[in-house]
Amino acid sequence: MGWGFFVWVAIVRGLFLWLVKEALSARLGYRGIYPQEERGGEEKYRFLG
Repeated sequence: MGWGFFVWVAIVRGLFLWLVKEALSARLGYRGIYPQEERGGEEKYRFLG
């Protein structure tokens, strides 16, 4: 087990957390996060993510 293993774990964990965040935000319909913006909320959320 070298550095490659830890890098792989970090990448997989990052992807998993990103997918969970995307699923949750999609389920919420981006409401409650940026209620003041109906349009463009997805873009803003993705950048701040």
